[in-house]
Amino acid sequence: MIPMDSTIERPGERISAICKHERLHAVFATCDATNMIRVWKWRTRVKPGEPVVSLYSQLNLLRTWKSARVLKMCFTALTEGGKMGLIVLFAQGKSLYLTCATILSAGPCIFTASDVVPLSFGDSNAMWAPDAISVFCMSHSGRFLVLGGNGHLQFWEVCENQDQATFSLFEATRQDEDHLLRREDCVTTCLAMPAQQAHREISGLVDWIVVGTKCGRLYGFPIGLDAHGKLEVHHDISGIFPESKKFDTPVAGCIPHYDVEVRRVITRKCEPAHSAMSSTSFQTLTADGKLCTWSTDDRGNWKLGRVSEIASGRCTAAARLILSTASCAIAEDGRLLVASNKGVHPICSLAGA
Repeated sequence: MIPMDSTIERPGERISAICKHERLHAVFATCDATNMIRVWKWRTRVKPGEPVVSLYSQLNLLRTWKSARVLKMCFTALTEGGKMGLIVLFAQGKSLYLTCATILSAGPCIFTASDVVPLSFGDSNAMWAPDAISVFCMSHSGRFLVLGGNGHLQFWEVCENQDQATFSLFEATRQDEDHLLRREDCVTTCLAMPAQQAHREISGLVDWIVVGTKCGRLYGFPIGLDAHGKLEVHHDISGIFPESKKFDTPVAGCIPHYDVEVRRVITRKCEPAHSAMSSTSFQTLTADGKLCTWSTDDRGNWKLGRVSEIASGRCTAAARLILSTASCAIAEDGRLLVASNKGVHPICSLAGA
């Protein structure tokens, strides 16, 4: 239980969505069943018994939308002048929508909201159930939103100007070709990485997106800028990780790697290093407890390295938890940590793995 200021605590309210800021490491947001969004900040130099978090701002974007409910949230890259951008995915009936709130300063309801954008998935018969949207995150560069679920993967460019945000869909992957997502497959997790050094000769390459699926597959999508500065997917080097075809259990989570020297400092401060994330290696955890290391060769091709068996009754349960929360990390002492709205749970030791 996290002690909070008793004047702002709402006993009994269930948290329906939660997200953390990738650049302002002390900031996170929650949304309850009434669609009230609260932005929190971790406090420093807290005395015993004092609240460890304080309320920064609160807002209800959907007060005019009857029966709507917030499904997912994520912060944008906006940090200038104390402002924050928060993208919200919500459902109204059988339809899904995107909107963005620009929080202008600390305090209640000091924000502006962007226009609401309806989501479309082509074939109406393939419309996602709201609970099937499992991936909702910003790219490493902060330029676009990644949204994934049953047989679909979408990339939305996010432009923030004059306290307003606009969304522009530049890629919708739902083909069942072998190098793209299979229609019957479901995206379960996503890792937003910086662009690979091996592919920097490609003009304007800015991001690399890796997604894992329920069928055990991994797919990579390099994102760059075209001659007009518009985002585009480089399909010539996109596609499935061939060695992931040997797995048939869901990819429960993707775990980024960081520079060793920087990570030592970061973990001491309990803060991740956004700029120090590796672009050439990461790990995945499968639902049956396999920890897989992936790295690139000199040509930028992804290769499977060591596969460690950490499966046990406890680890398998942990993998299912990661599958539902898509939030995990490796601590400095080698423990696998899983974060949920109930706290941070050390699952098992990966020392020597």
